[in-house]
Amino acid sequence: MTLHQLSAVDIVAKLSTGELTASELFQYQQARIAKLNGQYNTFVYVADPSQPIDTTRLLKGLPISIKDQIHVAGMPCTSGYEKLRNFIPTKDAPVVAALKQAGAQILGKTNLPPLAMDFQTYNTLHGRTNNPWNPEFTAGGSSGGGAAAVAARLTYLEIGADLGGSLRLPASFCGVCSLMPSVGRVSTHGTMTLLEQANIQLDYLPRVGPIARQVEDLALAWQALSGETPLSLSRDRTSTRIAIAPVHKDLPLHPQIQATLSILQQKLESSAQVKTEVAAPSNFDWHQAWQAYGMIQGHQIGAMLNPFQRLISQLMSRGAMRRSPTFIQPIQAGYQRQARKYRQALEIRQQLATVLDAFLNHYDAWILPVTLVPAFKHIEASSEHDFVRDYDYSFDIGGDRLNYFEALTRLTTPFNLTGHPVVTIPVRRDNRSGVPIGVQLIGKRNGDRELLATAALLQQLIDPKMELW
Repeated sequence: MTLHQLSAVDIVAKLSTGELTASELFQYQQARIAKLNGQYNTFVYVADPSQPIDTTRLLKGLPISIKDQIHVAGMPCTSGYEKLRNFIPTKDAPVVAALKQAGAQILGKTNLPPLAMDFQTYNTLHGRTNNPWNPEFTAGGSSGGGAAAVAARLTYLEIGADLGGSLRLPASFCGVCSLMPSVGRVSTHGTMTLLEQANIQLDYLPRVGPIARQVEDLALAWQALSGETPLSLSRDRTSTRIAIAPVHKDLPLHPQIQATLSILQQKLESSAQVKTEVAAPSNFDWHQAWQAYGMIQGHQIGAMLNPFQRLISQLMSRGAMRRSPTFIQPIQAGYQRQARKYRQALEIRQQLATVLDAFLNHYDAWILPVTLVPAFKHIEASSEHDFVRDYDYSFDIGGDRLNYFEALTRLTTPFNLTGHPVVTIPVRRDNRSGVPIGVQLIGKRNGDRELLATAALLQQLIDPKMELW
């Protein structure tokens, strides 16, 4: 195996024994980026190899990449947005500082949509990121540059962010793994430049986490970020219990997504190590989750706007609200900043989190698709004002039509809302496009380490062999 084919765990082992030096590895990956990045457009900035590192620490000089909305001192942080093209932070975001402290080398910054506000990755500053499995298809967003870089073996580990699916969608579309940690476990400071400059902090919903080639690499990153030693898969796993989400009338699945769930269930049922059950919390109200998520996000982001700007936003978004009743409409309602409705949304958040906690007392993970549709060919926004995009586009889902935002967010935003950790793993490739399809595993709040161990076991059992090279 060549160096880029090895996992982060294997690379760290080679660095630990001295078989490989951190400097050699960095130069190898830089050469690979120079050769291949033009095809996929994943990196928007490549770092200087002379940065100081401590190779005695956990990561031993492992080269990693950082989404270009996360502050790295001395490196550009454009967030894919014209007005930030010259912004260079003077201080590392806490997540970056922790990884540097653990011995990581920063390879560079990866592409995203403007201010991370889309589920595809393209912008006027840096262009479009292509899916390495099929360049005609999107890599997803907003952490699309990083997920594509991991899939193309340009980086061993990416640090991205997730406000409504931005780690999970790209991981699923690119055939890699991601961890959205439990809320509050990893600081999100230094990830939303404009909001922080306005002294506004998004609470409850956003998360920062790793994207990697395999779950064991996520566990290594989690150890660096949390200090928790990964759980061993060699312990008794015969009683692992997995719930698989049943069909739901408001969650229509594309045939390729439904086939993925069926294949996954068959593989797990054939293993003596796992017990599966088709189940869902009986009183988990998806509509309440979608409305509460939008209300909280809109209320907090709306603090940047004056009343006139909020009114103009609503007037300009009437078409989008009509097309997207479970994503755009609730966010616009939140922009009105009505304190009573905001408090109600926070109460619903806590109620739904409690419901999900009770359900997960009986299972090690709950498996759901990431999106209602598989990865798709690049789509241009029907309108774009500053960083706000609208898509007058709908997907065909088994004869039904579903708007762009609806199809891509209904299965992701509820878990930003409840605060539970989520691991995404690949399952198979779409037999039409060749582009991967993954699933998300929901775990107990603050049970990140346990969820990673469960996900690692399932990845071994599924064994999708998502290898480009």
